[in-house]
Amino acid sequence: MKRIFILALTSIIFFSFTLGFTGQTQASMASGEYVIFRANIPPMFILNSSAPIQVLAIPFESNKPISATVTIHIQIQGINVRYNFTDAVNILSGQGKEIYLPAINRTGHYNMILYADYHGLLSRKVNQDFAVCPAPRPYQLYFDPDGSHIHFKSLVLNATGHIDPNVTFTIQIYCWNGQQQSLVATYRHITNITIPVPESWKTGILIVNVIDEYGWVNGMTINLAAFQFQGAPVQYDYHYAQREPFASRQLWYLVAAVVVILGIAYGIRRWYDGK
Repeated sequence: MKRIFILALTSIIFFSFTLGFTGQTQASMASGEYVIFRANIPPMFILNSSAPIQVLAIPFESNKPISATVTIHIQIQGINVRYNFTDAVNILSGQGKEIYLPAINRTGHYNMILYADYHGLLSRKVNQDFAVCPAPRPYQLYFDPDGSHIHFKSLVLNATGHIDPNVTFTIQIYCWNGQQQSLVATYRHITNITIPVPESWKTGILIVNVIDEYGWVNGMTINLAAFQFQGAPVQYDYHYAQREPFASRQLWYLVAAVVVILGIAYGIRRWYDGK
């Protein structure tokens, strides 16, 4: 009898290890218990800056969502750098939550693993990589009101308070003629420049991109929280008066003006006829 009990206990232990039994499960098919988990991880983080990730977890019992506290487990490892970070954060189920990660002080390639835990019931894991990059370099870019010149100035200053000549930018200028976009000029190693716009560029919409030394494109208008990692360019439309809805408004104004003039002329004629 004792031998049979030992064999049965050995079999239970064997099958437990074979099935990966650890006291925690991803789902219980018999009872309909599981945790749905979603995570939004940006592909890029700024060096030395805390950044949020967005998470949402919903535990289910008998295939029905329940209101409860869920623990979010976070694991970050460097892929081409030495870095390790782990944390656990409690959130309320069914409510999206932003979790701010600690600032990372080394550029490189990283991997993040996230999962939700409800009393030992685990969600599926989210496993994604991301990069840590230096912040975009600041600058100023604008057109003259009449579109005659493009002005660019680096806002990176050295110890003396002057523009740092060692931090340069690339400026790319494109023209869109209503059908296609073509590159018309490239300026490299720029810190401060005023570019006159020739007549040959004034054939549509002029588009100006700025690329800094770290590869950010139009870095002054990026929005990491909105997953916008390439900023909007500065533009000037030289044919705006010929485009809708402005063109239709011009026609409407012309028709209105003609009607007013005819009305005035008719009134004057009536006045003379009545004399």
